[in-house]
Amino acid sequence: PDRPNLVGAVFGVRIIRLSPELRGAFVSSDSQGTEGFLDLSRARGHPLHEGQRVLAQVTRMPENGKRLTFTPAIRLVGRYLVYTPMHAGVSASRQLPRPAAGPLQGMVLRELQAGEGAIVRAAASHLASAPEPLRAELDRHRSVWQALKRGDELGLLHDVRTLAEALL
Repeated sequence: PDRPNLVGAVFGVRIIRLSPELRGAFVSSDSQGTEGFLDLSRARGHPLHEGQRVLAQVTRMPENGKRLTFTPAIRLVGRYLVYTPMHAGVSASRQLPRPAAGPLQGMVLRELQAGEGAIVRAAASHLASAPEPLRAELDRHRSVWQALKRGDELGLLHDVRTLAEALL
């Protein structure tokens, strides 16, 4: 059966069992007990414990007997920015022309709050002289992130749309 591609979607998950040898944790991703794996190999921050609810983003769909795979490093992707709310700093896409990268990164850096980060995408190259769409997108990402942090439910919290769907 066709399953929707959930890569990029954000879930509320509950840690069922920590697995230090696998550098991760087994998690329940919904009220039916659907299990997944939370990859903690690159995780930073506070130690996790069994029973804890965390936000996690899908990185891989289930295949070959493996479960849905999640990361705790949330990235909200937009047309002009990739918002990284738990990874401070600004970088630019390699496809962004160098003359535009510096001014755009500086503008985004001034707009970010403590602990926030962003990647400026190549599509933002024309916004150096009129950055309002970039600011508006950052505000939208920030609002989504704040709403995600407020919740305490399990399951799908933020579905991702394809860029084509978002632009329609």
